[in-house]
Amino acid sequence: MAKRPKHTPAVLSVPSATQAPSPYEHALKELDELKRTKAWQHGPVKEYYAKLSLILREYLEHRFHIPALESTTGETGQLLQTVLFPADLIPQAMQVLAMTDLVKYAQSQPTEHTHEKAIADLRQLIVKSHNTAQATPETIQNTRT
Repeated sequence: MAKRPKHTPAVLSVPSATQAPSPYEHALKELDELKRTKAWQHGPVKEYYAKLSLILREYLEHRFHIPALESTTGETGQLLQTVLFPADLIPQAMQVLAMTDLVKYAQSQPTEHTHEKAIADLRQLIVKSHNTAQATPETIQNTRT
């Protein structure tokens, strides 16, 4: 008499839920990639600065919940004043956005040093603002008055 094979339960592989990176992690990863590839050397400088602007605007939109992607640079500055974005970093954020606007719209041609400094400045801005508490109407009122 032949032995019956024992029934072995099928092993189901359940895909692990991969968590999306935080806005902070995503921005730093994008900056690292931009720096690694030296994108300003391989394509139009205008596209490089558009990418810098996009990285900052996406970070601000997802970290501080403001419509930075749909806002002008001036509007973004005003919106940053309504959330718990560090007030001392607003001028730095506006400087980065103004520089990217100059290159994108006024055909400004920054130097090689300026390209690398732009990434460093943006990285510093993101790192400094990373640990800022999420804004609520009550905390905005208490810290802005």
